[in-house]
Amino acid sequence: TDVQTMLERIKAAVPLFRRAVAIKEKHLMPGDASLARALVNLAAALRALGREEDAQHLERRAGVPPPEPEPAPEPEPAFETEEDPTTADDDGVDPAGETGNRPLPAT
Repeated sequence: TDVQTMLERIKAAVPLFRRAVAIKEKHLMPGDASLARALVNLAAALRALGREEDAQHLERRAGVPPPEPEPAPEPEPAFETEEDPTTADDDGVDPAGETGNRPLPAT
């Protein structure tokens, strides 16, 4: 499938990304943007292969801040019905004291 092919290509690219990182680490200063980019590229490849911890470690080395934790979902509000103040209550009398169209309950 297309996904399998893509994962195979990513897996084949990992050694190349590692080599690029090794060369850049040898010749560049630790904070160099090109080195950081190489580390992030390797991290992305490893993440695509399901290696999240390795990817996070490389991103930390590259100076990428950790992702913000996702906020907890807000609880659903309890179902509430809003009463229309112009409608009659269960006793047949509306809040204004007038009878509605409903008959008064028998006493």
